[in-house]
Amino acid sequence: TQNGIRVSDDLVHDSGEILDELYAGTQVEIIDGPFCDNWLPEQAEWRWKIVTPDGLSGWVTESDSGTYYLEP
Repeated sequence: TQNGIRVSDDLVHDSGEILDELYAGTQVEIIDGPFCDNWLPEQAEWRWKIVTPDGLSGWVTESDSGTYYLEP
C-alpha cells in the first residue's frame, strides 16, 4: 500500500501535485497537523505533514475508506 506525499494540504486550491510515494512500513516524522480536508464532507480526510528518512517533506492522508496509512 502506498500513499502520495503531496506539496500542499489544500487539494481545493492546488493541483494536488504528488512529490513521491510513502510505502507501507516507512518510518516518518510528523511535523505538522492534523488538518482536516473536508471540501467534500462525505470524503473528509485527515492530513499530516511528514518528513521521510531521506529528508523529503510533504502532506499525506491518514486513511482512505478504512485503510490506514499512518499509525504510531
